[in-house]
Amino acid sequence: MTHLPNDSFAELGGDSLRYLELTVGLEGLFGRVPDGWEKMCVGVLASLSHSTSPQRTIASDILLKSIAILLVVLHHATPWPIPGGAGTMLVLCGYGLARFQSSALFAGDLRRFLQPLGLVLWPYYLVVLGFSVAWGAIPWASVFLVGNLGFAEPDRHEMLPYLYWFVEAFAQLLLLWGALFAVPSVRRSAARDPFRFGMLFLAFAVLAHFAVPALSPVGQRQIFTLAWVLHLAAFRWCAAFANSRRRRLAVIAAGCAVMPLMAYTGGNWAGSWVLYGMQLPVLAVLLYVSRVKLPATLAAALVSIAAASYHIYLLHRILPEALFDRANPATFTAPLPVAVSVVSGLLSGILAYQLQRRIMLGQRLWAGLSRLGD
Repeated sequence: MTHLPNDSFAELGGDSLRYLELTVGLEGLFGRVPDGWEKMCVGVLASLSHSTSPQRTIASDILLKSIAILLVVLHHATPWPIPGGAGTMLVLCGYGLARFQSSALFAGDLRRFLQPLGLVLWPYYLVVLGFSVAWGAIPWASVFLVGNLGFAEPDRHEMLPYLYWFVEAFAQLLLLWGALFAVPSVRRSAARDPFRFGMLFLAFAVLAHFAVPALSPVGQRQIFTLAWVLHLAAFRWCAAFANSRRRRLAVIAAGCAVMPLMAYTGGNWAGSWVLYGMQLPVLAVLLYVSRVKLPATLAAALVSIAAASYHIYLLHRILPEALFDRANPATFTAPLPVAVSVVSGLLSGILAYQLQRRIMLGQRLWAGLSRLGD
């Protein structure tokens, strides 16, 4: 297929993962990320000039993703009750579905919709392979992406440690969303009014949050299930299609009603209130603040962290688990282990992301040479 200069990233079927990757590339090429670049044609992007401004603007969702993964790393390295990072990442997952893959969903092109799942899963399965070798056993529940459903145990090496629930929930979210849009009547209804569809799905997700654990109780492990967090992704879908002042206020009002309810019924403890309380300003930023101006160096660092956020999530506990004793309270309070945990978590994820980029670039170059040979 030949891509013309008037093709844009969105028209070529771009997704949230490639969006972050190309944002890093644009930073390197032009020194800035143009507003709405994903909708610009290739010809316009090629004509951009390099910016030497000491300040840059970055998209608010990229800023939020970098903050979210930093909170995840800090939460797992310290005793601080800051469990809202993964919740924010799930809200941003709903943003990616709405912004980059809604056209594939509305067209019923599930193959294109599920393509990003492959980019997510193969680094995850390398982690599964590593644990399998270290344990001398295959964590079968994680292989089949069902370890978060409550019937397997990490201690018995049936699944990866609990922190990997996010990958399984994300994969289940994509499969559920794809199955939903495989129904023609659902597709037509969503295409007619994506916001109305999203609000109805949000109501369903809130109901599922309470109904599924009651029908299939798994105790405290319910917090890792898709039903427990589905409403977070639904909120961002609604926010992405809130194209009027009234609709934006409706999303905020729904958040003000739902988030305290989830915090209260989710244990009514500090961490629960932090998790759900954090999502209200996240929604407000996504609804009302499209870009944020920052010093150029800080902006570049945050974009790099956001782009590598998934790899950071996968790898940030590997080295600390190998070096430190989790049963020792000093592991989470002494300056050295905390610093090693945070720094190694960020660096290992960024290096893994850069490695994956180079592998994918090599694959594209090889495919291009093969076509040239043909």
